[in-house]
Amino acid sequence: ICLNWGCEDGFNGGMEQMMRMMTKNCYLPFHNDEWSKIGPPEQQFCDVLKDRKLEKLKSEAQDIADRRLFSRDVVLRIDLVYWMRDEEGEICQCDPPVFRTVSVSGGMTLRMFQDRVLGPAMGWVRNYHGYYFTDPTDGAVFLCEKSQAIDMMHKQMHCWSSIDDSTVKLAQILNEKGKSLLYNYDLGDNFWHKIEVVEIKIADESTAAVQVLDGAMACPPEDSEGYEGSGSSGYQDDVLDFEWPLPKEQQIRMCKAQNVEFKHRFDPERFDLDIARERVREAIASKASVQGGELKFMHELNLGGGTPSFGNASLFGGMAKGTEKKIEQEDPRRAFFAE
Repeated sequence: ICLNWGCEDGFNGGMEQMMRMMTKNCYLPFHNDEWSKIGPPEQQFCDVLKDRKLEKLKSEAQDIADRRLFSRDVVLRIDLVYWMRDEEGEICQCDPPVFRTVSVSGGMTLRMFQDRVLGPAMGWVRNYHGYYFTDPTDGAVFLCEKSQAIDMMHKQMHCWSSIDDSTVKLAQILNEKGKSLLYNYDLGDNFWHKIEVVEIKIADESTAAVQVLDGAMACPPEDSEGYEGSGSSGYQDDVLDFEWPLPKEQQIRMCKAQNVEFKHRFDPERFDLDIARERVREAIASKASVQGGELKFMHELNLGGGTPSFGNASLFGGMAKGTEKKIEQEDPRRAFFAE
């Protein structure tokens, strides 16, 4: 498996890469404007890989069109996975499996798939965190460059160069049974997913309708609430591998997450297919998420004292500057304000 152009262990080059990034950011802008534009050697190298990938995608586009793959439905299985931090760098499926099976059109772009299908089907909050896809055959990275999600500050720790995910369609990558694409959600915590082709339907049987076909287990709480900001690997270690019930304090913290529906108890085994389908239907019917511009958080007033939990945030894209919105809850003692 080849991951993420320029990062030695697939998603984070560690302290050595961080120090090199800091040196680059401090030195290049002030000493050589031209050098600053082209970047350090790693970026120049990855820009060459990017150009080659774009040329490859362009050259294969006609063959994909001739095979009518852009108009054929593809059945995909999405699994939550994590990395074994050892010499092999093995990718492991969570146990028990946390997965969704969906049917989508091969003509859907990666960005639309992420916003309208993948995130809602899993149970992630739309337009909340940054993300990217990576092709495991060559390490190509696809993401939204203009995303203003706060965790995009970590982008340079994940890749040196990337391709706009709105310009690439699913069929350009996932065009044979067994082919896969990796997806990392939340660049701070790292929730890794493996997306694998289960079936490509013939054109005459394809409708382009988005369907959630199957699934199991709950989506992890956003922001790694209750398991120390360690993404899918922490979810496996601290939740799935833990003997239930979890300690009460941990349960309370997990229930603060924005995507936990029942605020009194988080059940990792709970999955409701009808609810997952409804989330996807709502996403398909709504406008695309606003990736650029000002983003506003809605967070609970901390009436009990202590530090506010920003993991309990609901993110709104494109809200007009200066707008304030108050939402009354069933309990009149609780209110939320836009900041």
